[in-house]
Amino acid sequence: SGTRFFEFMQAMLVPTFIAAGCLLLFTLLAFRPRPIVLQPVGGSIQVRWRLFALSACLFIPFIVAADLRHAGWALLAVALLYVAFYRPVLRRLDWPLLLVFLLMFVDLRLVAGLPAVAGWLVHLDLARAGNLYLAGAGLSQFISNVPTTILLYGYSPDWRALAWGVDMGGFGLVVGSLANLIALRLAGSRGSFLTFHAWAAPFLLLAGGLGYAWLVIHGGG
Repeated sequence: SGTRFFEFMQAMLVPTFIAAGCLLLFTLLAFRPRPIVLQPVGGSIQVRWRLFALSACLFIPFIVAADLRHAGWALLAVALLYVAFYRPVLRRLDWPLLLVFLLMFVDLRLVAGLPAVAGWLVHLDLARAGNLYLAGAGLSQFISNVPTTILLYGYSPDWRALAWGVDMGGFGLVVGSLANLIALRLAGSRGSFLTFHAWAAPFLLLAGGLGYAWLVIHGGG
């Protein structure tokens, strides 16, 4: 959008404070007021410095190559280096999570760009800030908030309403944000999927509703 960094940060203060306030409320409801007891973790973390140095050295050249539209060759070079020197690292990768990344950022983005979907979006009157906000939050529940941002930006120049909508759209269903999926994978506890939605869904309704009301009242949407 060409927006300056500090202008963007200033525009995002309202949804940030709304979400923070809702988080504080939900935290008070979810946890009993008791002291936190920290337990030391046995053993020390072993840092493989050669692997770290190789990864750090490859990071910037990979980003530059990808920016120059040579991501395929860069990926191949990185893969060959790891196959040659650090093959166990590849075996320990979370491949299912990577496949989910591909599904959400490639396949679902292509589905969202189909002519039938584009024709449906035209009828949503996205020139109105409120409608754009709701579309951003709603579509994020199905294709995640980053693909939603890319999809909807072509339908309205109101980047603030879109940013607010997809920001709130990260709550709700687990698909709303890849951060949700990563957190659940790291938790790895039984029942975490249902527990997450038991809190995230009402959080979206409360925080998202407050964000929408503020936008409509103060932004004329």
